[in-house]
Amino acid sequence: MTEATPFVLAILDTPTTEKLKFARRIVIEEKSKTQLSIKDLLENQLTNIDLGRLINAKVLLEERFKRNDKTLLSKPITWAEYSLFLENQRLGQFHSHAYEYYADCYSKGNQPVRGISSVDAQWFCGWLSTQTELALDENTYHYRPYILNTTLCIIREQVHPRYGDLINYLANALWREADKETAAVMLDVTNRKELGWLDIDNIEGFPHSDLQLIDRLWVQFTGGHFGFSVQKEIYLSCGAAADNKYYDKAYRKFVTQVGWRKNGFWQPETKTQWDLTAPRGHLPLKVYYGVWRAMGKRLYGVDSLLSHTSL
Repeated sequence: MTEATPFVLAILDTPTTEKLKFARRIVIEEKSKTQLSIKDLLENQLTNIDLGRLINAKVLLEERFKRNDKTLLSKPITWAEYSLFLENQRLGQFHSHAYEYYADCYSKGNQPVRGISSVDAQWFCGWLSTQTELALDENTYHYRPYILNTTLCIIREQVHPRYGDLINYLANALWREADKETAAVMLDVTNRKELGWLDIDNIEGFPHSDLQLIDRLWVQFTGGHFGFSVQKEIYLSCGAAADNKYYDKAYRKFVTQVGWRKNGFWQPETKTQWDLTAPRGHLPLKVYYGVWRAMGKRLYGVDSLLSHTSL
């Protein structure tokens, strides 16, 4: 890694807007090695000059998450910062389908974001996870929305490193890999990697915080299209109850609605749809097909997992 301290010091001696932009890219975006005190001086300079609308918004966003606290609540997100997310969406650099509030982003600028849907807030948090310059260390972070006085704030939480790959796959819309990693993570949490399968007791006793996090990640990165809680909502709407009992009619209706069964025939794993055009609730899937060991009438463990009280 390049030692950028002498380079940054030279720029700070005779700063110009273009030089500071370049120094920012080297130090923050490329994470070049720099003395912390010099990095702070650079950031102070950046906040005091006009670097252009988008870069100014980036600097502000980075400042919000500068500390490496395990849990951090941001001040309200501004429309200027939100516009960075929408711009990435417009360019196809992030797979979200959020409503495009371009007029608000330009006219309201540094005013707090208000009035967006909960789904769009989740999309924004998913996008934050793709912004590597917000990661100040090697820890794994998760972002979730928090509404404070109708404004959008963000809670950043440090999570177990085991979730790093899952977050990365979901953030990059690698649904097949994310599905496989979900099963792997659940085996890891239950210390059953070597066995390679879960039983009813493993699922019913699965830690609430871990299952909620796995589900939240899926919901967040898919705009509420995939996730265990999404599957549970559909399952209950089909006539089942969250009581760990098997409801044959509801189960058959459910697996048809989520696309696991078509025209009366079970679909092989090779027919899984790995994109957001799949039926709502189509994923995660591997934990049912490839990891779950069926017990009695509990086909694929749907009734047990979707009865979990944490969902």
